Amino acid sequence: MKAYADQVVDAYGLRPRIRLNTKVVGGAWDEANHLWRGTLDSGRVVTSRFVVGAVGGLEVPKLPEIEGIETFAGKVVHTAQWDHDYDYAGRKIAVIGTGATALQLIPELAAVAEQLTVFQRRPIWVAPKPDFPIPAIAKDIMVNVGPLHRAIRAAVTLGIDFGYPLRDVVGNRYFPFRHYAFRTLTDTPGRPAVMTTARGVSDGSASL
Repeated sequence: MKAYADQVVDAYGLRPRIRLNTKVVGGAWDEANHLWRGTLDSGRVVTSRFVVGAVGGLEVPKLPEIEGIETFAGKVVHTAQWDHDYDYAGRKIAVIGTGATALQLIPELAAVAEQLTVFQRRPIWVAPKPDFPIPAIAKDIMVNVGPLHRAIRAAVTLGIDFGYPLRDVVGNRYFPFRHYAFRTLTDTPGRPAVMTTARGVSDGSASL
């Protein structure tokens, strides 16, 4: 994930425009000049045409409240504060949560861990994920043919918006698919060893 963020920053030349370890402690609209003036914790004032609040609702890492976690002798890591120097190979690892971050994290850990256990609050839909390289010509078409790009994006959006109501309407018609997905997960070599439901555990946190 960090490598992807670095790639985007470098590809669009954003690094000189990023100020890390800096807090914006104040902001005011300058009506006369039609711009924003932001005050940093260093006392410096920066100006901009736009201000976008994009810190999100999960910018402060929160470990799950598990009784006895303070006496746990192993290593505890939150994905928002990842320890890149720690060697995870050959370890018995437990991941708490099955959110978007966990979906990226779990396959990487499964490849190096001696044993991987995943705890989740409630069962989720599991299905094979068909990863495949996209040919260069397809990439060029997606970039240069605007109507096609917009049509595909609209189709994906509609699929997301109407997928859940459709699931509720058809109900058990998807039972054979669920059975196939479960069998694929459990019978395929190299898949995570254990997938367990843990009630009362936050889906948004991951610990080792």
